[in-house]
Amino acid sequence: MDLKVSRKRKSLFFWSLIFFILLGNFSDSSADSLSFGDTLRVYYLGEVVVSAKKGATVLTSALREISSKRIRKEGISNVAQAIELASGSYVSVGSRNEMMVQLRGIDQRQISVMLDGVPIYVPYDGLVDLGQIPTSAIRKITVTEGNASVLYGPNSLGGSINILTSIPSKRNSRLRLFWGSGEMQEYSLQQSFSFNSFGILLSAGRQRQDFFPLSEDFEPTKNEDGDKRKNSYFKKTDFFAKMTYRPNRAHHTSFSFSFIDNEKGVPPDIYSKRPRYWKFPTWKKWVLNLSSVQKIGESFLLKTILFYDKYDNILDIYTSATYDTIKGHSTYDDYSVGSNIFLTYKFSELSELTLGINYKKDVHREQDDREKEWEKYKMETYALGAEHELKIQGGFGISFGLNLNMVHPVYAHKQPLREDIKTLDGRLGVFRSFSSELEIFGSVGHRTRFPTLKELYSGYSGRNIPNPDLKEESAFNFEIGARYTFSPWGKSELVFFDSEVTDLIVKKLVATDPDTFQMDNVGKARFFGAELSTTLKLEKNTTISGSYSYLEAENLSDDRVSDKLEYRPQHKLRLRGEYNFQFGLSLSLTINYISKRAYLDDEGYDHKLPDYTLIDGKLSQSLYKNIILYFEARNIFDKNYQTEYGFPMPGRTLGGSLEIEF
Repeated sequence: MDLKVSRKRKSLFFWSLIFFILLGNFSDSSADSLSFGDTLRVYYLGEVVVSAKKGATVLTSALREISSKRIRKEGISNVAQAIELASGSYVSVGSRNEMMVQLRGIDQRQISVMLDGVPIYVPYDGLVDLGQIPTSAIRKITVTEGNASVLYGPNSLGGSINILTSIPSKRNSRLRLFWGSGEMQEYSLQQSFSFNSFGILLSAGRQRQDFFPLSEDFEPTKNEDGDKRKNSYFKKTDFFAKMTYRPNRAHHTSFSFSFIDNEKGVPPDIYSKRPRYWKFPTWKKWVLNLSSVQKIGESFLLKTILFYDKYDNILDIYTSATYDTIKGHSTYDDYSVGSNIFLTYKFSELSELTLGINYKKDVHREQDDREKEWEKYKMETYALGAEHELKIQGGFGISFGLNLNMVHPVYAHKQPLREDIKTLDGRLGVFRSFSSELEIFGSVGHRTRFPTLKELYSGYSGRNIPNPDLKEESAFNFEIGARYTFSPWGKSELVFFDSEVTDLIVKKLVATDPDTFQMDNVGKARFFGAELSTTLKLEKNTTISGSYSYLEAENLSDDRVSDKLEYRPQHKLRLRGEYNFQFGLSLSLTINYISKRAYLDDEGYDHKLPDYTLIDGKLSQSLYKNIILYFEARNIFDKNYQTEYGFPMPGRTLGGSLEIEF
């Protein structure tokens, strides 16, 4: 399909939607669904949307909230697993033993990921392993697929993920002990205090696993003999501290420190003729965040975030699967520093305008071996945005915003600097509540992503020609959906979406040297489909929930060998049932189905990874009011499956835990 024609059709359809909504019956049945009241009353420092009730930007988007209660119920230990609960997500594990997330087929590098409003990623490659971030101190995770708020700044081409940590409350302690397959051990302790205007939250954890078990159906290969997955160990320590100060209703300040220290192996590709034998003896990440919100008079709200994000790793490269001789050694020493400032002006209870200024400086230092010189790269990113939320009588809301983004290369080791890149992004969303049961929403937006330092300057161990002239990737995103509440026993949401991405940065072989490649803006892709999610409470003690997503991901590049894009499942289905007995016993069963996915060989031809169905079960028993025992079985039928080609996932795993609150 011609992209220009497609965009014209979507624009026509979107404005037709607005016209239809405006012609609807403007009753006052749900006028209170949009409220811009006391913003500090339920304000959380990590969120950009600060209204006491959901504003138009939220209501015009397919936003998924994954609460701490749901995370605990499903026994989820890291952020990547939690995001996988969102209907349009897909999580895969590949060659670096990292859990990477897609939203509606769009890669994590094209999605803004934030921790309490701080953009987090490794400055060099624009990614962060979300499987490393524990969930013990998390209050909720918000996932916006498609058109996120423009106030989040640049590089949110495919949406946003905001990880929001807990708020200190009255004295509370929680201890969790877990043991599982592969010699898995996990211990975590969380303590919360609150006195006068101050609050303190402390959380610490320790996880380790010697290996993960493979399915009994796994057929041994040259690089993997089965049973215990080779080099799949890890030893991780995490710590989180937050201090808050709220002297009155008009002011709130928070300071937090997050630290992760991990040692892990990287399991080799089971099919590769030249497998990698890697270990990370050091993988560290820590974040400092100083945030405040100040209500000024009756109309202004000022929010500021100052942050420092540090990332260090050491990679050891071995000669063989015995892991006794090191042939290479690589060190990353990266950090980011920056600030976000938001000023909100409330014209009335019906109208709010927010201005946002974002600044981030990324610094990457690397050493290819202990005796070699350090290479250094620096880049600064600026963003200026404005977003207006408006409520009109009759349950109609509209949100529109623009942001100007700029990336400024500062330093590149022995390479020429390129000129600045500037982009203009925008978003328009509409919302219409016809009754307390039915809501219709839609949004359209243009978003961009800047190339990373790695894409601009990396030589990829001598196999790549750097291309500092890369330009930004662009996307036109469209979605329309409806929410229906079967009050009081259930709710459902249906969303249709379409995203067309141009100037994709892809790897191309150099014509004069078939063993060398270069990154270039030659890719085009289209992602369109639908998502359906439903939650039903059939009886007082029975809950059934489910989600289904359909995705068509097409490679539209002019020189493509295949029309397929790697690891984009066309169908994803999730069903979960839970039954709670009166004496404190809870039983749950979860079914996850992932359809076949394409993977590409070295020449660009596509092949299929088999589909798979995973069935998990969990049992919990409450003892008194503050002790809970858990038992879980994941992949009950021991399915042999892969999320990426050459990297088998765990077979059947069993585990049990004890939680105590006091």
